[in-house]
Amino acid sequence: MVTLLDDIKEVSFNAASAVGTVLNGINDEALENLENNLSNGSALFQDINNILASTKATVNDLSDFSDDVAKSGKTTISRIEEVKKEVPAVQSGFTMITDKIDKLNGKVTYDDLVKLIHRDVEEDSDYFSSPVVLSSHDVYVSENYGKGLAPFYSILALWVGGMFLAALLQTKVDRTGVTYSPKQVYFGRYFLFGTVALAQGLVTALGDLLILRIPIHSPVLFTMLCCFFSLIFSMIIYSLVTTLNNVGKALGIILLLLQVTASGGTFPIQVTPVFFRIINKFMPFTYAIGGLREAIYGVTYDNLTKDIAALCLFGIIFTLYGALFKKRLNEIFERFSLNLRKSGIIH
Repeated sequence: MVTLLDDIKEVSFNAASAVGTVLNGINDEALENLENNLSNGSALFQDINNILASTKATVNDLSDFSDDVAKSGKTTISRIEEVKKEVPAVQSGFTMITDKIDKLNGKVTYDDLVKLIHRDVEEDSDYFSSPVVLSSHDVYVSENYGKGLAPFYSILALWVGGMFLAALLQTKVDRTGVTYSPKQVYFGRYFLFGTVALAQGLVTALGDLLILRIPIHSPVLFTMLCCFFSLIFSMIIYSLVTTLNNVGKALGIILLLLQVTASGGTFPIQVTPVFFRIINKFMPFTYAIGGLREAIYGVTYDNLTKDIAALCLFGIIFTLYGALFKKRLNEIFERFSLNLRKSGIIH
């Protein structure tokens, strides 16, 4: 009996000594990177919890046995034998716990545990509900709806102005007593179209600035671009009309209708049907609207250079087309237009 009590006392003393040693070790040794080893520490705590759960019943039996002996001083031989069998299991459990805590001791410091326990719960809750804090910085601010649509309607006005020029001004030259080559007629008449187109671009820009009072980042650039785009549009329309006559006017209107949707001036091009997304990059409006947006909201010179280069390419293509094919196409479509006038359908 005395030997068994001594064994129990020794087991309790060893357990207390092991726990004390572990706590002293945690207090003395400082390691970093709690967060990097949190998953490992969590697994160790789970193991310790499982060991404690498995030895809980045995510890309770030992506690009841100790209480009985302390109160009555009596017990049975069979009871002593049962307790004697349970003592090694308890001692083994404490040994396993000590080993697990020794492993944890190399990964987590006592200070880290204290910080973890004393963390602000509300702060942690706010962090996990919104782990990313967004900082908003306004770029290319549009104060009103009118400013957002100004590039589209300004470009639309320039194209419609070019159509009016084609309807009001003659593309032919009176050759009575004088002989002009097709190229002379083409460039000579365009000088008139181009001059009026410059005036249209200037009026459009000044109307946006002074009458509509649209807030524009670069007013001078905006004015210059309006004049330049008006020249390009007038060249495109003039080339179509001077070579194809009334058919060219019809093509100018068809191009206008296509560009209203395919240029992305009112809605993002990505939300339009596939057909308009395909032809978007082939429309002059696409680059003209992009250029005016740069002047209105703030210039990104890479984008502006691409827009201007694309419109210059349109101008060069239609200039070459008009200069090279005017004579041949005039001969073909002059007969076509003459027959249409004789039919009484058009004037």
